[in-house]
Amino acid sequence: MATQPPQNPNQPGYQPQQGYQQGQPPHKSNPWPWVMGAVAIIVVGVVVALIITGEKDNSNTISKLRTRDMKVLQTIDACQNPIGVTYDTHLARVWVACYSGELLVFNDR
Repeated sequence: MATQPPQNPNQPGYQPQQGYQQGQPPHKSNPWPWVMGAVAIIVVGVVVALIITGEKDNSNTISKLRTRDMKVLQTIDACQNPIGVTYDTHLARVWVACYSGELLVFNDR
């Protein structure tokens, strides 16, 4: 009859089983998929907003206003869907960016 080694750690002669490893710490998840997912959602939202607002504005004109009373002083044909306007005070020029990528310059004299 074979004798069994003691199973209770408090008994003399107890030896823990060999090869048993402590549990590994949990693996840290990579945050980049979440970051890239958030960026993708933001980009899609901006594109959808541009598409929605771009469809409603089919104007091809720009207007010059007097800010004191918001009176329209001049309206000119620019391009289809102008999306940006800036004024160069040194040269008295109006720069107009078009949705097509075209850039127009008008003299304001």
